[in-house]
Amino acid sequence: MQRLQERPRTREPASKPELREIVEAFRDSLTPRCTDFASAVRSMDADDLLADAHLDKVKGYHVSWKVGVSGRALLTGIADRDFKAKYMIAEWTPRNFSGWTAHISIFVGHYGDEVAKNLAFTTYLLMTSFERSVAAELFEDLARDRELFKKQELRSPIDVFADGVRSVGESFCILMAEKVPGIADPGEAMRAITTNGLPNRLSQVMPFGVLGTMRDTGMYPSHMLEQGERRELRLSRDFVVRCNSARADWLTLKRHVTQAIGMGCPVGKKTGFSEETGIQAMTEAFGHAFGIVQANGLADLISYSGRW
Repeated sequence: MQRLQERPRTREPASKPELREIVEAFRDSLTPRCTDFASAVRSMDADDLLADAHLDKVKGYHVSWKVGVSGRALLTGIADRDFKAKYMIAEWTPRNFSGWTAHISIFVGHYGDEVAKNLAFTTYLLMTSFERSVAAELFEDLARDRELFKKQELRSPIDVFADGVRSVGESFCILMAEKVPGIADPGEAMRAITTNGLPNRLSQVMPFGVLGTMRDTGMYPSHMLEQGERRELRLSRDFVVRCNSARADWLTLKRHVTQAIGMGCPVGKKTGFSEETGIQAMTEAFGHAFGIVQANGLADLISYSGRW
């Protein structure tokens, strides 16, 4: 079944009511799939996760990172630190669709190489599991929304879902770039991030395009996290203010995507039929899979070269 095609950039930008309709359609179409997929992942063991890994078709890279130039201007006021190295998994071909780039980049932060490598491999396993269990069926279920999505300069829901799986791993990478306040152990840091719903919160305050631009440039924000009065982990007030300021600045740009910036990620919003957002469900599933990868040393099934 063919992927939804992007429209040429010839239309006038969508009005706010039209964008809201699109955002709500994304949310209502994707959230049930996110929660269903996440539930399936939480019941998986190591063999299940590796069932569609096709390790003979992928390559791993551990490379020093020279910070990119393209896109840095979009991070002004938000990201102010540079990663120095990253793990990549690349060169597999998605079977059911071709809407997202077949590579993963996870940078090495405070918790070191092993955590970054495990984050990258966990992301890869979830993307290949998604490809098998969700993609073809999701195409059919979203047929009713095709005209709505084709009508504007937006990617299809299938692309957004696939990119969202990868974005969960990237969110953990960014949130753990520096030491999580008061937490030395990376496993405990991931649990605290998950329990407090920080990837979901991040999806609502960070302007569209920022996470992907961080992936491309190798930059990250400093002082993203803080402990609240009850010692709960939360996004720092300083970081939220930076995001709000950047969002206001971006709204002055003559770009279509800026008009949806204030709405946040649709799958990070609650629906009328679920108390759990799609992103929170995927965050918990990612934590489960990461624990399996870490406990069984699965990331070492790929050899990592130093060149890309």
